[in-house]
Amino acid sequence: MLLNTLTPQQTELMHQVRDQWLAKIFTKRKIIDRQAATDGINELYKLANLAKPMIIFADSPLAAQYAVNILDNRDNAQVRDQVYDQVKAQVRDQVKAQVRDQVRDQVLEQVYLQVRDQVNKQVYAQVYEQVDNQAKNKFYSFGWYGRIDDFGWVACAEFYTQIGIVKSLEFVEFKKLLESGIYNTIQLKGLCVVSSLPATLIRDNQNRLHSDEHAAIGWSDGYEQYYLHGVYFERELWQKIVNKELSFKDAMAIENIAQRMLALKYLDADVLLTEANAELLSQTTKGNQLWVIKKLFNQNAYFLRYVCPSTSQVYISGVDPEVGKEAANKQNADIAMAWKHNMSLEQYNYIRIET
Repeated sequence: MLLNTLTPQQTELMHQVRDQWLAKIFTKRKIIDRQAATDGINELYKLANLAKPMIIFADSPLAAQYAVNILDNRDNAQVRDQVYDQVKAQVRDQVKAQVRDQVRDQVLEQVYLQVRDQVNKQVYAQVYEQVDNQAKNKFYSFGWYGRIDDFGWVACAEFYTQIGIVKSLEFVEFKKLLESGIYNTIQLKGLCVVSSLPATLIRDNQNRLHSDEHAAIGWSDGYEQYYLHGVYFERELWQKIVNKELSFKDAMAIENIAQRMLALKYLDADVLLTEANAELLSQTTKGNQLWVIKKLFNQNAYFLRYVCPSTSQVYISGVDPEVGKEAANKQNADIAMAWKHNMSLEQYNYIRIET
């Protein structure tokens, strides 16, 4: 029988399953269950018609790269495509066939996309790129299946399993591998290197890797990566930015645009305006100031300087050029502040106390 709508209980369960899978990486820190991981890897290789491999456990994805470079005898060809084909055919496609069109769009939106975006886009893909850059010898691609970015589709399948639509022993066995605490795997013929989940993982309110106090993500062996609002930084540059040791000139010399903009954001507001030779255009009774920096970018850059009423801390924010022009022409920095808060000027003026 085709399921067209979810009951309130099923909807609640769907959200519970989603949150449980997100918690496996974001809130529940645990040591990898090596026996469960070993059993899962052996099942993975069995599914791909491959002999049981020697399994090596590494504490981080970079350590996994070092380990495989030491242990690989050059005859151990990567078998990740072979594993991919069999897992897709015997597990994922089987799940997909059983689900068919049963409220699939709702579950995909509420479970798959939300888990995928938080785990894969915000964590796995970012870390993967940096490990690739930092591996000093030959880089071995991680497996297609048997890593944390499986969490999205597995969370969907788990929900369908719990409501009785998906019935697959192969899926149950595959799920156990992910639940063992693995982060990713390097799959070779006769050898599989397994990396554990990170010991530290900190994000901002938009679920991007972020910390201005210490590494945003780190593993038990000491391997760390530094991020500010989802943008990666080498440790030395990150330290200079968060400790406010960069001058405006140093910040502007950063080649990466995303890094440069964040470095400017961390500069002391008045230092930024002074060193950039900014010109004050407007100051209102509410303490808002509109500044412009000319001849530095390809067009005039407008900035709003304001003081937080609750902390008395000074902030500076970039302003949309069109909004900046309007505020400059009308000699009213409050226009920029209203824009910042997604308000009309009339709505902003109605506010007596800003919080």
